[in-house]
Amino acid sequence: MGPDADRMAFMPAGAYGDNIGGMTIAGGIAAAIAGRERTGEPSVVDVSLLGVGAWVTQFTVNLALFTGQAPVRDNKATAAPGNPLTGSYRTSDGRWLQFSMLQPPASGMNS
Repeated sequence: MGPDADRMAFMPAGAYGDNIGGMTIAGGIAAAIAGRERTGEPSVVDVSLLGVGAWVTQFTVNLALFTGQAPVRDNKATAAPGNPLTGSYRTSDGRWLQFSMLQPPASGMNS
């Protein structure tokens, strides 16, 4: 985001890369098992969280390159009201910080 942006591009959701990475590695394991059943040869399953993150954000990046601006949320509110460790914050030098340190809600955890 440029220094003149009034808000930061949104993050999809907490642990987004972890979720996509988990599905990717599950698919890789399934393919390795199927391959072993057919050929009898073992496979190495190696998934890069950075690579998966780059792949999964390619639509947003391409959209930003095509239109000249990244998609933004309409609201500036934190993703988890009452948790200052989630959301975007502008620094005094005009840059942005994005926090995504999720915590479970206090209510309903013991029921």
